Amino acid sequence: MGTPEPAGRSGVESFRHRLEYVLLAALVIAGLIVCATDLRGDIVALVNGLTT
Repeated sequence: MGTPEPAGRSGVESFRHRLEYVLLAALVIAGLIVCATDLRGDIVALVNGLTT
């Protein structure tokens, strides 16, 4: 990882790094969505428990 790549593969390497960042961002966003839906379910259950 620390060694620089030859000039011929620089485009492929940068594309691979970009793809890794996109996948990482997608994983983070998916995790946030799952957490948000879990929290929303907890909040709905809490509100239902308070109102009944």
